[in-house]
Amino acid sequence: MERKGYQTKFKTLILDCFKENGNTTMTALEIKDYLNLQGTLINLATVYRNLKKLVDEKQLLKLNINDSSTYCYQIVKDTCNSAEHLHLRCNQCGKIIHLDCDFMEKFKNHVSKDHNFTIECKDSVIYGICLDCQKKNKNNKKQ
Repeated sequence: MERKGYQTKFKTLILDCFKENGNTTMTALEIKDYLNLQGTLINLATVYRNLKKLVDEKQLLKLNINDSSTYCYQIVKDTCNSAEHLHLRCNQCGKIIHLDCDFMEKFKNHVSKDHNFTIECKDSVIYGICLDCQKKNKNNKKQ
C-alpha cells in the first residue's frame, strides 16, 4: 500500500463519511451535504481538494459512471481488489453498489472460458432496481 500523506481534519472526516455509509459510492456534493448535516461546515472546493489527495494516496477510487462529468468516489478496502469489481446502479434512485465478492472471479472465469470474452471490471455497471426501490414499488402497487 502506498504511503499516506499528512492526515488533515477534512481528509479524516471524508474517510469517516465513507466508513459510516458502508459500501456506497458518493459524489463530492453528497459528501459535502452529508458533512454539513453532521455539523461540519465544508465547502465544495475543500471537498474536491481533499478527494484528489485521497485518490492520489490510493485511499479512494474515483469512478466515472455513465461517461458523465460527475464522478463518484469509493473507499479502497484492503480486503479486496477494489478496482476490479462491477457496480450495480439503481435505475430509480441512482444508488450505486459495488460488488467485490468472491463470485466476481467465478463470473469473470465463466465469461472468459464459455464466451471467449475478457471482462475489464473497472467502471463497469449493471443496471437494475435496488431493494429499497423494489419495496417502494411493491408498497405503491398495494395502495
